[in-house]
Amino acid sequence: MDKSAIEAIQTSALTRALSEKLAHADKPVVALPDNFRIHDLEKFMSGPMLLHGKFNTATLSAFTLYCADAIKQQGDNKPSPKCFIDADRMSAKAIFDIGDYNEPGHCEHTATLQLDATAPYKALKQINGEAKKQKAIAEWIEDWAPYIQAIGPNGEALATPKVIAAVRNISIETMRKASQQVSQLSENRSAMESIEAKSQEQIPAQIHFTCKPYECLTERTFCMRLSILTRDEPMVCLHLIQQELVQEEIATEFSQLVAKETEDLPIPVFIGTFSK
Repeated sequence: MDKSAIEAIQTSALTRALSEKLAHADKPVVALPDNFRIHDLEKFMSGPMLLHGKFNTATLSAFTLYCADAIKQQGDNKPSPKCFIDADRMSAKAIFDIGDYNEPGHCEHTATLQLDATAPYKALKQINGEAKKQKAIAEWIEDWAPYIQAIGPNGEALATPKVIAAVRNISIETMRKASQQVSQLSENRSAMESIEAKSQEQIPAQIHFTCKPYECLTERTFCMRLSILTRDEPMVCLHLIQQELVQEEIATEFSQLVAKETEDLPIPVFIGTFSK
């Protein structure tokens, strides 16, 4: 018996076995030889064997409610789900069919919380560290004036309209001082040049921006240092002070909040990410 005959017999036997299995399907299906590729037959059943789905939300209360309902529907027959918090991305992911070491799950039923930054916080992050023309900075301060308190060099509070005028009227002054000394054997020359930014109004040293970074988190004040780049035309830069520390504090608050909201649910919370 040659190789082709053996392959034909194997194909026929496998096709017959698959056809018997598919005879009980709710839809008319047939098994055809196709290089013996594995096909998922779950879609032909009256219902899936497991719950497959990915729930996504930007609201903490919706995330908690879905977790509670999923755990209730799951019952005590399945291992406890687990929740993983990615503090850097401000997200939390609950996996309900993760299983355990003895009975691992498929990890196909999940709920993800991905916080959206508030509009003021987005504006703050967009302006942070970007050198812009004085007109652009003045307009930004004017647009977000309700959230802003300008601080002078000595810590005094400055009126926002005067701050806007000060930024608009920044000018660059150049001063040059030269000296020359000539002797019989040598000649020494020196020059000193200084560039200074001035305005008719008081230029603020810092901009304090108060807002909620994310809707479910507490309001906080972000301190930004104002600096002027003395080029051909003045450029103004707002830079967040202690940026890494501020981001760490926000991430810690988020992690603690998720843990608190889910503390009454049988769902362990871990700081980190999980992937198959």
